[in-house]
Amino acid sequence: MSLEQGVVLDKAGAENFPVAPFFMPGSMRAGLMAVYGFARLVDDAGDGDLADPHATARLLGVPDEAIPDGAIPAGAAPNKAAGTEPAGNDAAETAFRLALLDGLEADLDRAFETVLRAPGAERPRHPLMAALCPVIDRHGLTPEPFRALIEANRVDQTTTRYATFEDLLGYCELSANPVGRLVLQLAGLATPERVRRSDAVCSALQVSSTSRTWRRTAPGAGSTSRPRTWPASASPRPIWTATGRAPSCGR
Repeated sequence: MSLEQGVVLDKAGAENFPVAPFFMPGSMRAGLMAVYGFARLVDDAGDGDLADPHATARLLGVPDEAIPDGAIPAGAAPNKAAGTEPAGNDAAETAFRLALLDGLEADLDRAFETVLRAPGAERPRHPLMAALCPVIDRHGLTPEPFRALIEANRVDQTTTRYATFEDLLGYCELSANPVGRLVLQLAGLATPERVRRSDAVCSALQVSSTSRTWRRTAPGAGSTSRPRTWPASASPRPIWTATGRAPSCGR
């Protein structure tokens, strides 16, 4: 196991939910850990929390011109005002994170091509992507939920507010619902009705998680982000504080 692979998987014990409960069958637990490793790796790339982002970039084949010369502090978020493009170092950092996400998507393609035994298929370069291959093969996982999680992290780099509650639910479709769909696929229980119900639960959990980060702010007390069409019956009206990226909402 590589250092970064160990660092990423060790985070499972710090989550506010059990990643792979002991009472589940061994194959299911192994699948959940592999999927968690992917999701945590993608989130860390998008959030700037990789143990060694430069080494990961080179492993994934990110072009040298996209890799900044200086070290990017772990957890540093682009300092973007709502509705504006990042400038200076923030722009370089955002471009680097987007390049990392592109590299991870290319590695995901390698994983599926390897499982499908496509002619000339190249093995995944990142060990956490390689760990997905037997799980994809055993459980018949599909690429769409994985791609959606990567896309959610791309959105995080540029989006600081949502105009409507429906827009927020659209973000949940990328960042939360795919997790439920992958769990259903791992369990061999994916049906249209179960997927529909899973999507509803996952979106609700994500919005609920976001609500814990809401805080009231006085007019002009900084950039805020909330749906302008939040139901009038909701009291108090929620306000999302713009943090440089959309709320992760318990991905």
